[in-house]
Amino acid sequence: MRLIDTCVFIYAAGRNHPMQDACRRVYRSVLADPGGYTIDAEVLQEILHLYRSRDELRRGTEMVRDLLQLFPSPIPISRVEIEVAVDLLRSFPRLCARDAIHAAVVQTHRLQAIVSVDHDFDAVDALRRLDPEQL
Repeated sequence: MRLIDTCVFIYAAGRNHPMQDACRRVYRSVLADPGGYTIDAEVLQEILHLYRSRDELRRGTEMVRDLLQLFPSPIPISRVEIEVAVDLLRSFPRLCARDAIHAAVVQTHRLQAIVSVDHDFDAVDALRRLDPEQL
């Protein structure tokens, strides 16, 4: 199973961006085989935060509702993931806090990889990042 980073959904649904086509292909793959992918609660929070900050809350809530239909049981963020994220932040200063949480989810749930355009994940030795352009 692969964790999908927030950016994939944002680029797939958003304005023109160089990664939009690749992210849309990933999204179509997810629709065809949702069992091979998952999201975590942080993805949903990031979507709500981003669209709220853009004053597009309705769009964000619609996206979250669609994702909850596709992924009815997102991985929760618990103390275990937070503790691993703290360790990752100490070891990999390039990671932002949200990315550290996603990386912790991949590690603690023994997922295959994270699908993301974010190259900061490449710094984490024990984490495999799949670029949407290469899928």
